[in-house]
Amino acid sequence: MKMSNSDVYSVMLKNPDWHLTLGHPIDAYLDQLIKIQNVSGEYTRSKDCEVCQHAKLKNCPHSKTLPMAKYPFFKSHMDPLQITPPNQKGQQYILVLINDFSTFNFIFMMERKNEAESHIKSFLNEIKNKLNIIPAFLHTDQGGEFSSKNFLSKLKNKGICLEQGPPNSPETNGIAKPFNQTLLTKIRCLLGKSNITMSYWDNPCWSLRTAVLNQNSALKIYSLWNECISKEINQWW
Repeated sequence: MKMSNSDVYSVMLKNPDWHLTLGHPIDAYLDQLIKIQNVSGEYTRSKDCEVCQHAKLKNCPHSKTLPMAKYPFFKSHMDPLQITPPNQKGQQYILVLINDFSTFNFIFMMERKNEAESHIKSFLNEIKNKLNIIPAFLHTDQGGEFSSKNFLSKLKNKGICLEQGPPNSPETNGIAKPFNQTLLTKIRCLLGKSNITMSYWDNPCWSLRTAVLNQNSALKIYSLWNECISKEINQWW
């Protein structure tokens, strides 16, 4: 004798609370389950569940935000992002460097985290050659990939201060961390929609940076830069 899914659900418990039985899922999931499986029963709403209120708590953002940079590349935020599985070239990390002034970003693919220092040096050289600017601050967490004595010594010689937030405190890296999450979510959505395996994540990553994420940043940096120039001219006159 074969049993349908609705039959299985109906014999699990008598008058079950599906919210408790299925491990405290969100209300939308349970609404969909009841509709698709044609099962009956009342369930506790997430907002009324005391366990959910405590178990699903997240860290609150800082009450005070860090001051925004007044000029392009005065401060840059950086953070490595690990993506699994590795891509076709064996790379499994993305180093993201984000300009605090406009959120304009640079992306570097890496096989290992210890490659981060060389990419940061390339980033600093590119900004220096193209814009004649040396960032005053680099903001990151206390990751080991940014803590070698040789790397810190070179930053000090260039007059660059390395800002490091406390460990296990992603809210102090409030630009790079959300950016990485946005990038990863968009990559998964594009690959999932196209039915392409996750090992090809590097292709949408480049496309997203160029065609989507940096397009909005380019408009922002143009308007902010013009605003700064106008203020300086008015003050000078």
